[in-house]
Amino acid sequence: MGEIYFRLPYDYWRDGWNNRLTLPAKALLLIAMSRRDPKEFTLAEHWTSQWYGISEATVTRGRMKLEAEGIISVAREEQVPDLRAMHGFGKRVYCKLEAPFDKNVRKRNGVTEGESSQKPKDPIRMRRVIIRK
Repeated sequence: MGEIYFRLPYDYWRDGWNNRLTLPAKALLLIAMSRRDPKEFTLAEHWTSQWYGISEATVTRGRMKLEAEGIISVAREEQVPDLRAMHGFGKRVYCKLEAPFDKNVRKRNGVTEGESSQKPKDPIRMRRVIIRK
């Protein structure tokens, strides 16, 4: 099996999120879970729409629904230079996923983040070695 990018928790189906969330919210949830930093991420409408090929309105509707449902929350805000803003500064909002979606299981090189880098030995491969001897 190849690299596991992320997994939706079982709670997504058990708690009925698949029926309660709108399509924009589902899209944003998947985008948020795919982000490389599981603690904080930005969902700026302009950049998210360009990166993922969805409209800015879809990003806004999805983020608002996820916030209303308590799936994401604002972690922090910071002022950043922005030439499009009237006064030259804009606001960057960092969000975080709430439970149970904060358990973003990803594997890099076959190792789940937080695990040791040593892979457990494959029992089938061990049997083959034992049989060959």
